[in-house]
Amino acid sequence: MGVHRLNVLILNEDPNLINKISCTLQDQGFDMKWATTYAEAKKLMKSDRFDVLITDITMPEDDGIKLSKSVCGQIPIVLLTAGSGGEVLARKFEDICDCFLDKGDIVSRLGQATWKAFKRFKIDREIVRDLKLAA
Repeated sequence: MGVHRLNVLILNEDPNLINKISCTLQDQGFDMKWATTYAEAKKLMKSDRFDVLITDITMPEDDGIKLSKSVCGQIPIVLLTAGSGGEVLARKFEDICDCFLDKGDIVSRLGQATWKAFKRFKIDREIVRDLKLAA
């Protein structure tokens, strides 16, 4: 039996940031695809199954928040923030994501944050399932 490699969807409009995220995740053994708009991301989600969504909070069209809200509860979500102001903004979206990560920490902490979001999501889903079974 092989090791499960997480399949990650990245939504971001910045090619440099997408490249940084992709290189970091690839080096850490993740599979990934990326989109630059909400429409592209939704199309990818119809054709592939993803284990985690990584998206920026601040995009020109609010695509990251729009996609996060549309898949909340169905897939773990990592929201990327920018600096101390980003963390304050991120707190407004605590209910739709599983993990926040400052963009400055991508190289050092993205793999860890991705696994953390995945595990937290799975544990929360198991707790809800167990509570329903116990009722």
